[in-house]
Amino acid sequence: MNQEILASETLTVEQESVPVHAIRYGPTQPLPPPQTGVLLVVPRVLARESDRTDLLFPDEEIRDPEGRIIGCMVVGASLWPVDQLGEFRFGDVK
Repeated sequence: MNQEILASETLTVEQESVPVHAIRYGPTQPLPPPQTGVLLVVPRVLARESDRTDLLFPDEEIRDPEGRIIGCMVVGASLWPVDQLGEFRFGDVK
């Protein structure tokens, strides 16, 4: 996902300074059309901006000692059809 830093400021709270970036996200690659039984793992920000119910994102990330994400404990879904939770089985996913 493309991003552009539009501005950078410093926020000071109780004598601690933290850089703050104003970020604009650029266009993303188009996603393939939804298919029955297929879920896509995408960045969280993309899942949040979409109205699709077939998008998952990494959650409860696992980080290495340098703070880089190297895995996750679970995946999240922003718009999961709650009435279908009992019907979906991961064995149905391609």
